[in-house]
Amino acid sequence: MELKEAFGRVFLRLRLRKGLSQEDFHDVATDRYIRNLEKGRASPTVEMLFALSDVLCVSPAMLMVLTNAEVDGASETKAFRALALELSAYLDKANDSSTTVNID
Repeated sequence: MELKEAFGRVFLRLRLRKGLSQEDFHDVATDRYIRNLEKGRASPTVEMLFALSDVLCVSPAMLMVLTNAEVDGASETKAFRALALELSAYLDKANDSSTTVNID
């Protein structure tokens, strides 16, 4: 499955779970754009991804994890478990690292 189609399915599923209509996204996108997203005819920019996430009250990361699961045909539970393992390994490595990067 291609990414745009997977994102559209995930977006639609979350929108319906949250009880939101396409009109609830008027502050960030047109109804036409939302329909095109849901049909896999469009993909959001990074800025739009964050705006859509705000309306859905989920993180952009959650949208991406769920989209990746949709592409892979994996369950949401499996996707989040894999992410938890990846985050754990990342944090372990970051805590063990003697090199510190200061982002100010």
